[in-house]
Amino acid sequence: MASSTTTEKTFHVRSVSLPSRTHPTTLRVEEELLKLKLFVESSLASMSSITNEVICNGLKDLATLYDGIKDLLHQPRIQQGLRLSNQTKALEEGVDGSMRLLDLCGTMKDAVVTSKEHAQDLQLALRRRGDSSTGEKVQAYICSRKETQKTIKKCYKDLKQIDAKYSDLPVISRLLNEARMITRSLLCSILQSLVMPKTKASWWPFASKAMRTMMGQNQLKAVEISLGDLENGLEHLFRRLIQNRVSLLNILSL
Repeated sequence: MASSTTTEKTFHVRSVSLPSRTHPTTLRVEEELLKLKLFVESSLASMSSITNEVICNGLKDLATLYDGIKDLLHQPRIQQGLRLSNQTKALEEGVDGSMRLLDLCGTMKDAVVTSKEHAQDLQLALRRRGDSSTGEKVQAYICSRKETQKTIKKCYKDLKQIDAKYSDLPVISRLLNEARMITRSLLCSILQSLVMPKTKASWWPFASKAMRTMMGQNQLKAVEISLGDLENGLEHLFRRLIQNRVSLLNILSL
């Protein structure tokens, strides 16, 4: 009889604490996930049509998604439910996945910042016609571009190794898993756009043309602005990923 009572109490705690699909915050996160899935399938389907605005909007939506997940993970009843429902393995996987995404997002952001700084230096050198340092700035820009390309390709390879390891998960763990995969997809698309061959709207104009024409200087300015926007978007995402990791670690430590 005592065993039956204990079982009933345990079941009662779980049913109250674990979030359901009808929980307001859960529904909000589900809606953001669906929005991002449609975004990846439509806006990012053709790499040639990806613009700076499209990518930055995707990063903003991704940050909003993680804000919703943070709200879920900060609710005491949900934290209690996660601890009582034997989801430790899934949560640990979430912590590991968040760390990998953090590292890659940070590496991408650093590469973007470095490229933006070299683009700024080259613009300044080109405006100072006859400046003896112009050649050095051009070489620095070219070398930076090559190094960035290597970093981007490595990040892309590492991102592709992040996969979904659970197929039948409770709501919260499933949301964390899907958020991780959406993040991977968006970051992969960003990396692909950065290594695309040069086009009229390319983020990486050739330095030689920038030296010869005013249009080249305008392109460099456009590159600087685009990279600045991308830097801000990645910074916001980076902070959300940190918050997500801290929330998961706090739940596991309770």
